[in-house]
Amino acid sequence: MTSRTPALAGCFGAAAAMLLSACGTDSPARHAAPATVTERVIVTDESTASVPSSHTETSPAPLPSTSPATTLQRPAPDSASAVSPARFTKAPGEYYFASPSRNVYCGFRPANGPGDMLAFGCQTMKSVAPVDGPVCRNTANNTYLVTVQWGRIVHRCTSQGVYIPQDPQILAYGESVTIRGTTCVSSTDGVACWPGDLPGFLLSRERNEVLG
Repeated sequence: MTSRTPALAGCFGAAAAMLLSACGTDSPARHAAPATVTERVIVTDESTASVPSSHTETSPAPLPSTSPATTLQRPAPDSASAVSPARFTKAPGEYYFASPSRNVYCGFRPANGPGDMLAFGCQTMKSVAPVDGPVCRNTANNTYLVTVQWGRIVHRCTSQGVYIPQDPQILAYGESVTIRGTTCVSSTDGVACWPGDLPGFLLSRERNEVLG
């Protein structure tokens, strides 16, 4: 994957109900801003949203965490190096990371009740349409997002930086992290995540796939 500076700012920590409402402004996406997402079975209004074009590289001190141990968990490959979830903590119960190219961003947020579709997911700056899912425009306010809802992988388009915080920590190539039973691995092929026993998914600039 090629390096790309993200065009989206962080939007995290808000209730999923608010995140499903349309943005309606041209202001940068903020922590409490609602996210607009679309898919083939759920379509909401899309609205424009601009975001800062740069991030400042800092390394905030990790917050105290009761995260799982860093023992490598399959389906991460044997060659992957497991790292501590604490490295990606942004707030209690919230974890975010980016791929080295900063094209893929993933996040874990406190669930807002059963079936919260934004409790975990990944989004891209640029990608391709999945086999079964919407075609997004790859613009600042219409990019690809993958979430897990009711035990299934769901593809959507989003106008918000749902999983893009300020100054995200990087999950380096060859590293894996396991949070709440979901294992994600970063490689030159993209970011692959397996939510528990569910099929996984792979996101990159060239790939947007469900894994068996």
